[in-house]
Amino acid sequence: RFNKESENKEGEEQNLLQDDDDQLTEEELHNLAIQSPTIFYISALKNDGIDDILNHLLTLATPCDETQIIPPDQITTMSPIERVEEVLREKIYRCLHREVPHKVKQVNKSFRKVKDPSTGQRAIIIDHELVVRTKSHQRLVRGRADATLRRIKDTAQRDLERLFDCPVLLNLHVRHTKARHDM
Repeated sequence: RFNKESENKEGEEQNLLQDDDDQLTEEELHNLAIQSPTIFYISALKNDGIDDILNHLLTLATPCDETQIIPPDQITTMSPIERVEEVLREKIYRCLHREVPHKVKQVNKSFRKVKDPSTGQRAIIIDHELVVRTKSHQRLVRGRADATLRRIKDTAQRDLERLFDCPVLLNLHVRHTKARHDM
């Protein structure tokens, strides 16, 4: 008798579930499909399933129009001087592990593109000034015997040469100012 009752209850539950499924509208099914995550079976060892994920991501991607924000031959929307400042900001941050990097203002004095008359090779000469508020910050940025400033300059110059694909002469100076409007 117990088995018959349990069988009847299971049958009733199945009927109830079937009745509930029949009542879902197209919109509800669509919403349910959106809410439930898609499961992908992949194998890194066999390189299996990667195409499925990529195709799924492509279907989720927002299509864009034919106009591009940045032309294909352009790397960034930043000006050359902004790029120099960004490289220097990174080098200052890496070389100075105190709160000083946030108190350094950068002033570009000159950015010149020149050609060597003998070789015809183009080069860039950059004069840049790092402005700090206190003498102690100035000493920290310079370092002992200007070692820190030289390290900032050398690593930034190397990155700028790779960035601009030509020789770069970077002249870095540290200046102390008390005036708030200079900062």
